[in-house]
Amino acid sequence: MISIQDNWSGRAITSQIAYVEGLIAEALRKKPAIGRLARAFLRGHCRVIAAGRPHELRRLIESADLLKSAVSSLDYKAFHLDCAAVLDYEAFSRRPIPKWGAYALCAESRYSMCPYCHQSFAHTLVRDAVGGFRPTLDHYYPKSNYPFLSLSIFNLVPSCYTCNSQLKGVKDFYLDRHVHPFESVDGEIEVAIDLSDYLDGRERGLDKLKFDVQSSLAQGKRSIETFALNRRFAVNSAYLDSFIARVMAYVTHQDARASLSQGLKFQLSESDLLGFNSGNYKDEMLGKIKKDLYDLILSR
Repeated sequence: MISIQDNWSGRAITSQIAYVEGLIAEALRKKPAIGRLARAFLRGHCRVIAAGRPHELRRLIESADLLKSAVSSLDYKAFHLDCAAVLDYEAFSRRPIPKWGAYALCAESRYSMCPYCHQSFAHTLVRDAVGGFRPTLDHYYPKSNYPFLSLSIFNLVPSCYTCNSQLKGVKDFYLDRHVHPFESVDGEIEVAIDLSDYLDGRERGLDKLKFDVQSSLAQGKRSIETFALNRRFAVNSAYLDSFIARVMAYVTHQDARASLSQGLKFQLSESDLLGFNSGNYKDEMLGKIKKDLYDLILSR
């Protein structure tokens, strides 16, 4: 998994704040009015609802839980329904460009790979005619449980369909904590491999790569299981095995690199030779696992 804390541009955040504030302002003016609980909650937390960071969204959930404990179940149900009606994600998802909506938001996404699995694309193509596409937007904290977060920009994770709909589904990551892509994930999930054992196997003609995606943290272990990372990465073991061989050759034969550019009118870079740019690993398929392997080899 990768961290995409800087995924949303300043324009995206500003546009989302304006859109959500407009919805809430309209709801507060509307007749008949929404219930008093929703009115007070939406007015008082408008900016956090639109663009609160993950830690702020968790505090907002705590505030809603306090509200739930202080009112009747019927009043809280009405509060939920009001929030869902005002912060209508389905309407947001249908808005075509140039209007601000899910397509316009996804077009502002900085990264093109699914942050959960890092092996599927999550990019956007906008065309004037029909036929464009965008990634699914995963509600990290599900909108069915937290409708007041339906349009929170840091609750909308651009992800692949497999991770969002088939693997995560309606799991509640607030109650069952997982790694959050909009927070730092450095060191939370890593690839482990016995490099000496692997190299010994290659020398003996055993070219099957064995590695383990692991975490020492509970939320990391849950993410590995929820998104089936070990089993999904295992499908790419032959490709990763070849990658390790290229990095080993690159590191071992430094003196021979210049000869590879002979006859060319330019010098081959490290990324040319490896087919991998460690400085841009977040935008490369399997980039995180390749960077872990790359760093492990270079540290030998």
